[in-house]
Amino acid sequence: MGILSPVGSVKDDAKKEELQEKLNSLPIKRIRTFHPVGQGAFYTERHNVGKDDEFTIVYDCGTMTKNGGKTLEKSITSAFSKGQNIDILFISHFHEDHINGIKFLAKHCNIEQVVMPLMDKTAITLSKIRNYLNGGTFDEELIDDTEKFFGANTSIIKIKPADIGQEARAINPESDREVERRSIQNSGTIFSISNENAPHDWCFIPFNYKQIERQEQFQKALEESGINLDNIKDVKQIEEHKKEIKKAYEKVSRDLNINSMILFSGRIGGVDDFVECYGSRCHSYYHYRHCFASGCLYTGDVDLNQKMIVENIKQSLDNFSHSIGTVQIPHHGSMHNFDKSILFPNIRCTVFSYGTVNQYGHPSVRVLEDVIAFGAYPHLVTEDLNSIMIQRIVCR
Repeated sequence: MGILSPVGSVKDDAKKEELQEKLNSLPIKRIRTFHPVGQGAFYTERHNVGKDDEFTIVYDCGTMTKNGGKTLEKSITSAFSKGQNIDILFISHFHEDHINGIKFLAKHCNIEQVVMPLMDKTAITLSKIRNYLNGGTFDEELIDDTEKFFGANTSIIKIKPADIGQEARAINPESDREVERRSIQNSGTIFSISNENAPHDWCFIPFNYKQIERQEQFQKALEESGINLDNIKDVKQIEEHKKEIKKAYEKVSRDLNINSMILFSGRIGGVDDFVECYGSRCHSYYHYRHCFASGCLYTGDVDLNQKMIVENIKQSLDNFSHSIGTVQIPHHGSMHNFDKSILFPNIRCTVFSYGTVNQYGHPSVRVLEDVIAFGAYPHLVTEDLNSIMIQRIVCR
């Protein structure tokens, strides 16, 4: 593995060796992995809590890359043993390339809790239309009756859309705690790792953003074709009006995505972390104060260009922003979903998940340029197994 030299990395060989020895002597606290599944998303975190316990989360699980289904299943079985517990599955939205591996994941693992965006009937119908028109196959029950899909042993928590029409308050790490089983929670609710043998030093904060502009644009185009969206409920009815729906869909300026749930995963406070990034083509290590904070911002397919979304994220996470060192670039690196102002000051690692053969031209060169100009390193995670990116986080 070659050694990178991004901003803040150690260049002196003696100091580098000394730091590596120190890192190796520290206990691994967390492992974060961006799995190579192509045009999709599958991200996992494993947190060591107490002496022998582990707390595991998954953010999205799907792919649209050709033959990607088998690749995704192999990624799942290599990450989790049969029957292993997943403490929380976070679902950003219901596009097929983010959900079509969930059925296999739920069969292979025991999912304790699912956190997902709360969607109205219109958003549910639009998700089905988008998946159908893009040639996807998916289980409608996952969208229509999530509780039945996962079963009685999995608790379902739905996150209400954030109000981005007014200034957001900064989330207090000591407040906004979660949660009841099978409940609805506000955007910005803190989910902490609960373990009697470990301190509450890490948390997860989801935000559900509703992008109403595209919904209105699509509904207007449908009405021009004489179709009322309220009369479209399932795939059978979509097929009956396929020609008119497809024509209306083509008039939408960007990808039809009404709800998208982003996720902050990071430290509540306390001791600084060391972080190492591993990939088959690169190996680098950083110290928190110099370069690399241990928190991550997962963005799914959120449209950061929508008015006030970035402002809302930054205002809400003001008390956590110093800990964000990694960001997953939204929508596979599309320029239509990216705003460089989302790059918090301590971000030095960015992740682009995409398929090497995709019809959209992902990732955008413009977005790559913005990331590099900022001083962050772009990790390109594709269907190539060699593109896997793993972060090793150790605590002092």
